[in-house]
Amino acid sequence: MNVLFFANAAGREAILLARGIPFDRFTMSRTEGFLIDPQYVVDALTAMRLRIDNLRSSGYDGVTIADLTPAGRSPRHVGPTLVSTSAWYGWRDQRDKAEYERVARQVADGFKVRNFTLHLDLDHSKYNPQYDPDTFRVLMWGVPADTNRNVPSAEKLWDIRIGEAGSWDVWRPVREEDVITDDTGTPVAEMIGNNLYIYYPVYSSEMRRGVAVFRKILEAALASRGTPRKRAALRKAREEARLARIRAEAEERISRIRAEGEATRDTSRETYVTACAGRFEHTVADTRRAIEKSGSEVEELQAKLVEAIRRGSGLQRKLSQMLTVREGDRGAYAREFDKLFSVPNVIDVRVDRGTIVVFTDTLYCVDPRTSRKHEIGAFRITIRMDGAVTWNNETRKIHGYDAPHVDGGKACLGNVSEVLPQLAGNYEYAALVMVAIQFIESVNVDDPWGETINQWPIAA
Repeated sequence: MNVLFFANAAGREAILLARGIPFDRFTMSRTEGFLIDPQYVVDALTAMRLRIDNLRSSGYDGVTIADLTPAGRSPRHVGPTLVSTSAWYGWRDQRDKAEYERVARQVADGFKVRNFTLHLDLDHSKYNPQYDPDTFRVLMWGVPADTNRNVPSAEKLWDIRIGEAGSWDVWRPVREEDVITDDTGTPVAEMIGNNLYIYYPVYSSEMRRGVAVFRKILEAALASRGTPRKRAALRKAREEARLARIRAEAEERISRIRAEGEATRDTSRETYVTACAGRFEHTVADTRRAIEKSGSEVEELQAKLVEAIRRGSGLQRKLSQMLTVREGDRGAYAREFDKLFSVPNVIDVRVDRGTIVVFTDTLYCVDPRTSRKHEIGAFRITIRMDGAVTWNNETRKIHGYDAPHVDGGKACLGNVSEVLPQLAGNYEYAALVMVAIQFIESVNVDDPWGETINQWPIAA
């Protein structure tokens, strides 16, 4: 969802500062102005007594230009808020519609607007925010931008049973910092300015006590209203609570992995050594077959006798050398396994059937555009003996991505693609793991995948 660009004029910056409305200074085509988050657009318009005359593309990704015009001095609203429905398609009967309007009238005055509109259009489930200071919109089963409706519904909201868990696919939040949750932390809605997006189909005749859930959502939205400073503080508190919950879950998972790792480390170490030695024995067998082949070539191709004998002698020397160092190499493989635990952020290593699985602590990455550190998550890195690597984020996925350059465990490696097989071929798995972790901790924001780093949560 785009931020809005307001051109600057005399006194506007002072008004924003006095009202505590967040903004960023920005110059667009030699025009100085401000970038306003959609959450605070209505506050800015009200404070500066302006209205939006037109919205147009800026040419900048994520920025929309707002053409502003004076709003005039409208009389202060006195009396009850007008509750209405602007669209109500697919409804099963008028009685239910009236029940939702009745609940809305009981709380609408607290929102301090002239109009309180309920909107339901099952054919248009994604709605752009509107920035009318006099109107508050409630958008049923909708979201403000492109996202997926693939989150299984809960069994209860605010301890109100609504149906079997997973009865509906509900919307995934677009902006985590604007999410409204029930008392268990389940996301139920998202409020951006004067737009309330409800993720659940509370209007559905199949949802038990949908009206009661609707009332709870309106009450929670009303509690989130207030001055820009209050809302900014609430957003910060919600984000801190969300990050704390994620960290607690990650710490619990890491503790469990460490406990399991203590029980399996000796087995994994022996499996690792056996797997490496197995590759060695395979090379020995290949060398033996090459010697036998060279012998048959001597018999069959007299013309190449000298060349074949020389090749066979060289292979024989190579075999003798390999057999001499074989036992020493087993010790080297064991030491290489132990080195894996000295790699920063590695908390456990397990080996099974030719595959090395590395568990990491929480990894972070700095966005070079803003110098902000983002929390990517704890990873399970899987390495095959041939050097193939997959990265799986055990903490979170953002729109299906495990990391800015990792989609579904598979990475856009760039130059690193040549390094990983080389390290695996030399049995340098500790160095390979270090490179794999550094890959997550770095980002190329000029790449379409890498520019999404700003969608990962900012580290506390």
